[in-house]
Amino acid sequence: MNKTIWMVIVSLIVLNGSMAHTAIAARVKKVELTAGLNDKNQISTPIFDGRQTGLIVFEPLKSAYNRNANILRRTGRTFATTGGMNAILDPSIELNILLTKALLVETSNLGFNVTWEGDGEWRISGTLNDIYFENQSWGWFPHMVTNFYGYMDVTLVVKHKNHEQIEMRIVLHNLIGDYQYAGSPTRQARFAIPAFLIDSAQEIISQLNRQHFKAPLHKSMDSRMKAVGAYGYGYQESELWAVGLSGSMNAESVLLSLLESVKKETERREIFNAIANLRSEETCKKLMKIYSSESHDCRYCILKSLDYHGGVEAMDFIKNEGLSDRDDSCQHLAERILRRN
Repeated sequence: MNKTIWMVIVSLIVLNGSMAHTAIAARVKKVELTAGLNDKNQISTPIFDGRQTGLIVFEPLKSAYNRNANILRRTGRTFATTGGMNAILDPSIELNILLTKALLVETSNLGFNVTWEGDGEWRISGTLNDIYFENQSWGWFPHMVTNFYGYMDVTLVVKHKNHEQIEMRIVLHNLIGDYQYAGSPTRQARFAIPAFLIDSAQEIISQLNRQHFKAPLHKSMDSRMKAVGAYGYGYQESELWAVGLSGSMNAESVLLSLLESVKKETERREIFNAIANLRSEETCKKLMKIYSSESHDCRYCILKSLDYHGGVEAMDFIKNEGLSDRDDSCQHLAERILRRN
């Protein structure tokens, strides 16, 4: 390839990178929940036995997030193949309503009886306070592969019919990654945004069960954990995720053992992501020891695990290691966590 052709290619890449910083407002025009279903979050068998929990009523969540702010935000890198895109969300799209719908569907999928109207044992209301996605692209061509780093802040009001209502704040982080050849990040976001809503709904339900519903695990979970432990990551990605959502102490040894045998970065990333929902102090200590040796996506998921667990030691680690991380996505996650704490 001669020098002139190389100069043209480099000029186009630099031009694309500079255009990403202009005032042109890119827009995400369409978001449908069904587009977010994937091999990880399609839970086909219940995780919990919610028969004794009673009927759960989800009221439509209110909206408090800034609808004029960018829903997609660049990580801050300037070179076109490692940058991302800023974009707003079409005003007709109500993410609080889409999250409510995801909660209704996934509460049922995870094993509970749920409705959006009438009376029940439990009534859940609340507000979507904030939501956005940092995005980072790379590859030989601009936006060839894109990772989305989702952030969500939700306040829920939980009311059992025989007890006083309790307000709880839930902050969620999820890496929705490796969208390839789907065009610009605004097009890729049509899949990433609903995937984040579904993943987050499942994590919210897992946390509600841990703190309030107290439903036992579904009878199938014991054999499913053994299958994940025996066959590893390649068994079923959704089952790996289900093991983490279960919050079971038995899940801790299963997921940690997989880290001993799984070497591929994308697979380790999903194991770390599942581990976050265990909220185990001992597991967090083990993750801190291997943090520096992991890839940036895995380090992001380790920081997520530390935040979900909380505590002085975890926050000190995030302050000392997360803020100084060489990757923008990890730095920014650490900053968000520490601002809140």
